[in-house]
Amino acid sequence: MTTLEYLTYKEESKELNKAIEKAEITLSLVSDAKKGGLVSDAVKSSKEYKKANLAFKVAFKEYRLFNQLTPKAFKIRESKERRLEMMNR
Repeated sequence: MTTLEYLTYKEESKELNKAIEKAEITLSLVSDAKKGGLVSDAVKSSKEYKKANLAFKVAFKEYRLFNQLTPKAFKIRESKERRLEMMNR
């Protein structure tokens, strides 16, 4: 495991997280449901909702695939870094 590969992993992970957050925000703006609530059929059938929902699903699928292909050592290192960061606050 080299530092360069790990830094690339962290950058890619941040970008994928941002894509998911952006898609999630767009989806929540289009839908009329509260967090965790049901979305009406009228909203689900709208083009805006379908487009936002598809964008979210694609972003989430990319992130899931990225996590499956990530070496376990990177995840362990990232977890340790987060823990140290929380302890230093």
